[in-house]
Amino acid sequence: MIQADSAEHRTEIRWLFRSALVIFIVTVVIGILNGTKALGPLERNVILTHVHAGTLGWITLGVFGVALSLFGGGSATTTRRLTMALIATVVAYVAAFYSGNFPARAAFGVVILVAIVLAWLWTLSRARGIGWGRLTAPQLGISLALTNLVVGSTLGVYGQILFANGNADAVGAIIGAHVGMQVAGYLVVAAASVGEWLLRRSGTPRHWTSTVMLLVLFFAGLAYAVGIGRNLQPLLGIGTLLQLVGGLLFIGRMFRPMLRVAWLSPGADRHFAIAVPFLAVNIALTVYLIGQIAGGKQFEDIPVGIPTALDHAIFVGVMTNVIFGLIHRFTGSERWAWADHVVFWGMNAGVAAFIVVLILAQTSLEAVTAPVMGVSILVGIAVSLLRLRSGTLGPIAAAARVAA
Repeated sequence: MIQADSAEHRTEIRWLFRSALVIFIVTVVIGILNGTKALGPLERNVILTHVHAGTLGWITLGVFGVALSLFGGGSATTTRRLTMALIATVVAYVAAFYSGNFPARAAFGVVILVAIVLAWLWTLSRARGIGWGRLTAPQLGISLALTNLVVGSTLGVYGQILFANGNADAVGAIIGAHVGMQVAGYLVVAAASVGEWLLRRSGTPRHWTSTVMLLVLFFAGLAYAVGIGRNLQPLLGIGTLLQLVGGLLFIGRMFRPMLRVAWLSPGADRHFAIAVPFLAVNIALTVYLIGQIAGGKQFEDIPVGIPTALDHAIFVGVMTNVIFGLIHRFTGSERWAWADHVVFWGMNAGVAAFIVVLILAQTSLEAVTAPVMGVSILVGIAVSLLRLRSGTLGPIAAAARVAA
């Protein structure tokens, strides 16, 4: 068992979280401007920058920080180089989206894909060293989540290569499969893994229900990606069934720990707990969206508010809560408790209202809900950066880590 005061990879984890927070500012500022229309409608390149700065810069750097926290070990030099490569390639890829230059997006897409694959291989190497049967549920889940990330990222980069070569007509299904995998495969499995780790505090031996849950959600993402990419309706139905089963298992496993959380007390646990209902909303919207596509509707015929609401449920309601809570737990800092209330209640009330506004197509109210959500997140970014500078970087959950 790894000791609770182990200092493995804390420097790299700090780098990942700090970089993720700084890049997230780009996402939030663009989101506020888009919601309020303060500068008028934003061009597509800016919106794509908003999306990729969030999914890669904020969430994926945070998820690799989770992988380093869960596994530890390995060569310190390799881990440091891999961390630096991920941060640098994310910044370059986000900048390429802002530029609108298709060859740059394709070139930097290949570079960041290599970095993601190396991070995945590092994780698999650590998992194999421990032994697949001895992995905790969080360790198994993060391994599966990063596997889906590799698949989804490969599809996304392939789409950018097609754009760069002038084959835009062939891109639609590829990008659809990319989005389906990243949201329904990668992010859902990553969220379930962190829930097992920091809300349920799963250790070893791994309970069979957690294994089933993670595998079912993993294969749901694959079914969605292939079903959307190849227009195979039966696979869309299978993916929907698997995600419903996995989602119900997740809610069932998290229900009691969620009820024990002190909702009015500042701290990390309520961030992990509130992610549970938001994940349920995400799954419900995913099932609805896939049902519409399976019923014969084209994606462009579906009201834009539905997929946007789905994205914000998982990006903000789930993953942003999870990473803010993780940074709080990682630093061990109890300072700025007043800010915890601003971040938790402002962000979650804001994103909940924003999701309702999007579903009901009340676009005029986006100018109210988006700033509430965005400003609260900016407060969370500032507090998290302060905590990373002055926190003790204490243990997160030693019970979730085992050494080979």
